[in-house]
Amino acid sequence: MADPNQKAHIFELDNGTTRVLVTNYGCTITSLSVPDRDGKLADVVLGFDSLEPYLNGAAPYFGCIVGRVANRIKDGKFTLNGVEYSLPLNKPPNSLHGMDFSYLSA
Repeated sequence: MADPNQKAHIFELDNGTTRVLVTNYGCTITSLSVPDRDGKLADVVLGFDSLEPYLNGAAPYFGCIVGRVANRIKDGKFTLNGVEYSLPLNKPPNSLHGMDFSYLSA
């Protein structure tokens, strides 16, 4: 959801053998059902049944694949539109993905 005005949704992907429920909110996997040895589907993901707990921060990283940034930011610094920003070094010497950078907003 790069656009903050976009609404969060849960999407279902099912190939008849495996079923995944994934959101456009951090590419969060809310459910992944795979067959057990008897072929019965079982959900193997710890997640919520609706979007509300994710949106309300109850467990914002359960199943989350993509944070606000993915990977690390070298030396905790980056330049955007000619302005250099310094970030907390949560994994020295770098700033690791998933940090909340909202404090950088003008």
